[in-house]
Amino acid sequence: MELLERLTNAEIVCDQCGTKYGKRQYFQVEYQQANCQVCGKEDLCTGVSAYGYLGIGIALLMAKQDIRQQSKTVADYMNKLSDEEVSDIVEQIEDGITIALQLTEEELFALHDMLEYVEDNEEFELDEPCLSVISKVKELYGENANYSLSPAMKAYNEKYGTWGQSSTEDWIRWLGFRDAFEMLNNKTEE
Repeated sequence: MELLERLTNAEIVCDQCGTKYGKRQYFQVEYQQANCQVCGKEDLCTGVSAYGYLGIGIALLMAKQDIRQQSKTVADYMNKLSDEEVSDIVEQIEDGITIALQLTEEELFALHDMLEYVEDNEEFELDEPCLSVISKVKELYGENANYSLSPAMKAYNEKYGTWGQSSTEDWIRWLGFRDAFEMLNNKTEE
């Protein structure tokens, strides 16, 4: 069973997993000796509500899955390009056209981690374009990156002030705001 599935299906959790994937809620809870439904270890466990239903871990894993799916979609598209189409793109780039990609800091870190995984696994045969992309993402990951906030994050900061992951409620409010913002903006572009 995958971690996301364990987190969403868990009813009881140990303190270590609860702290790792949720935020401790300050109300009286009862502990019982049981097997944690996240890590499987026998320990003192309590209901997942004591840790905000493990919402932070669930939200982060869902975001990571979304990024993986988006990356796969882009890779599938790129694999379907003919040699002629690739040559056209290369010519445009050589002529000074730049392709910009807006990523949140979290998306950049996730992309870095995914590319590092691909680079470290020998089952993938990496050609020069792949190695070049990995190198460029690693450069972005470092100190030379030119970061700017996504339009959704800018709008969120204007409405609510600077965002931090200080609570599950903040995280859930951000995810809802971001999804609504993107849906509204996608509607207006159609």
